[in-house]
Amino acid sequence: MSNKLLLVVLIILMGIASTHVAALVRPVVSANKIAQQQITLITGDVAIFDISQTQSIAHARLNDPTSTFIAYVKNAQTYLIPNHTQSLIKQGRVNVELFNLSKLVSLKLDDRNSNYLPVLVKYSVPQQRLTAGIDSQFYPAINTQFIRLDKSKLTQTWLQISNDPTIKSVTLDKQITHH
Repeated sequence: MSNKLLLVVLIILMGIASTHVAALVRPVVSANKIAQQQITLITGDVAIFDISQTQSIAHARLNDPTSTFIAYVKNAQTYLIPNHTQSLIKQGRVNVELFNLSKLVSLKLDDRNSNYLPVLVKYSVPQQRLTAGIDSQFYPAINTQFIRLDKSKLTQTWLQISNDPTIKSVTLDKQITHH
């Protein structure tokens, strides 16, 4: 009798575990979805961000079903981080806010509202610069470049960023006016 009970408990636990794994792999889109935003990330990956009526439920995924990523909510902000970027984030070379979908939408940096991504790139070598982008401004006193990255070229730009050892950090610009 106890073996049957153990078997039932194991089946229930396996069902619960597989539900959680499936939710991580393929989250369910809320029925009260009111907005869907497409956002090109600094990596060139395109995120799809569904927002519910209450904004308490959000669903994020990459448009390429073969891509792997981590999605989570922290302080009511939804993050989607492609797996291939995690080491640069852990090293502090790429700021996690570049993957904050909630922030990108609130700053109107989703693909419907913007063709560029404004970033600040700090270098360890004086006068180093990225050549990609719509426009840029270099601040020699702090070895930092403001640059509006063209979203249509982010895949190529990401290769430059991720392979350039002179780049100390890349952060999302706070939308200040650069002269």
